Amino acid sequence: DGTVYDNLVYGCEGVTREDVEKILREMHSENFFNRMPQGLDTEIRNIGDNMSQGQMQLICLTRAMLRKTPILILDEATASMDPETETLIKHGTSLAMEGRTCIIIAHRLSSVRDVDHIAVLSNGVIAEYGSHESLMEKEGVYYTLFETQFSGEEI
Repeated sequence: DGTVYDNLVYGCEGVTREDVEKILREMHSENFFNRMPQGLDTEIRNIGDNMSQGQMQLICLTRAMLRKTPILILDEATASMDPETETLIKHGTSLAMEGRTCIIIAHRLSSVRDVDHIAVLSNGVIAEYGSHESLMEKEGVYYTLFETQFSGEEI
């Protein structure tokens, strides 16, 4: 419970409203929250039942950026998102990854395409490991998944 702003700064010592607004501008998500009835001062009810999944994801991502933690773990950060929200989450994720170690767990390969190292799990074991380019060249598990997800799309 509390406002959007309260949730953004939860656990972030010394963060000001200006810090929050700057991060939201960098993430191109300030309008996303400004569209809420009272913007950042909108009350969040009952564990976020008046918020979309995307709004909750953006709050978590913004909080991670404000905390400046050295390690960030993102588990299905863009799952079940509409295209507009997914774009915001992807942009925010790329900003959040700067200068820290990130572990991204994803079924949507668009979420991991630009990372340094990809580990492809199949039946509970690492089936392949490498960059997007090297895994595409192998034409193995990753290649098959990628082609299935993006068949017919211009990549």
